[in-house]
Amino acid sequence: MYISMLFHGDFGEKVLGNLINYDRFCTSCGDGCESCRSVLPSFADRIVTVFEAPDPKSLPPFVDDSEKYLPDEIPQVDIMLAIDIHPDLLLALPKKLADAGVKALIVPIERPSIPPGLARQVMSECEELGVECAFPKPFCTLDPLNSPPTIARFCHEFRIGKPLLMISTKKDPTGRVSIASATVLRSAPCGSTWYIAQQLKGVEVDPEKLRAAISKAHHSYPCTASMDKDPETDEPFLHIGGFMAMEAVFTALNIPLPADIEEILQRIRKKGRGL
Repeated sequence: MYISMLFHGDFGEKVLGNLINYDRFCTSCGDGCESCRSVLPSFADRIVTVFEAPDPKSLPPFVDDSEKYLPDEIPQVDIMLAIDIHPDLLLALPKKLADAGVKALIVPIERPSIPPGLARQVMSECEELGVECAFPKPFCTLDPLNSPPTIARFCHEFRIGKPLLMISTKKDPTGRVSIASATVLRSAPCGSTWYIAQQLKGVEVDPEKLRAAISKAHHSYPCTASMDKDPETDEPFLHIGGFMAMEAVFTALNIPLPADIEEILQRIRKKGRGL
């Protein structure tokens, strides 16, 4: 499977760095680094092209000549990742991708830059053109179990999307159960899951202590989602990212999520979000 990227800004660079997995991509653990990401391959050979889009703020509110700011030619890849691009450039993408034989478009939303109506319009056009499409809000909500085939395959092969962990525990002589190790099976696209997994070692398997440890690690990485609220769910994008991390840990440990977080996730799911 091969991908192309069209992006502007720090978040796109973070996703690209996570996929390339170069030596100094993650320095969050500082001197305590255990090179946990060494087991993850670099996907650099799967990234066919990287296009840098203009800063949306540098363009007028309405762009009539969108083609001027898009790549002249788009290679026939499986997936196009479009991150933080101007809404009018996004509107021009579906036909261009369909003409190039691109199978799917993923448009991650980490801040309220894409109005829900625009997302629905692009998804409708993609459906008519036979291009799979997803607008995960934020990117770490992209779940292969709720995605069309090509996008699901992308999550599996590139090991990014909704976080998935495998956790082992240990019991000390007093009966205290703590986390012995946490293995990343699928990471948040920004790479934060790797750091969170390292910070879980030695944490007692107690809901409140786990919650505190996950929250601290999630903020320390830091999460690339903004504190702006998603207009559809009224939850900050950053908080939703934190809920994804927490759900991954509690699921791996086979223990129920704290009731307040489960209630929020249920409310988001009722909005039609495939979490």
